[in-house]
Amino acid sequence: PGLEMKLQMFKTYRFIPLYATLPILLALALAAVGFIWKKTKTSSEEQGLSSESDTEVIKIGILRYLTWQIH
Repeated sequence: PGLEMKLQMFKTYRFIPLYATLPILLALALAAVGFIWKKTKTSSEEQGLSSESDTEVIKIGILRYLTWQIH
């Protein structure tokens, strides 16, 4: 039964193009990086960060990622 499920999953996933899953993975990675980055930033400088929203942190993370990709 377990092997059947694995084969079935492989068959379905094989037809999903890789580029369709990439943006989702990228978004998840960026969200995780932004969250971790915010955590480390909060621990290093406690004050003045409560006003900063998660979306801003993610935006900064995306910008950092894009600039890193360009260079």
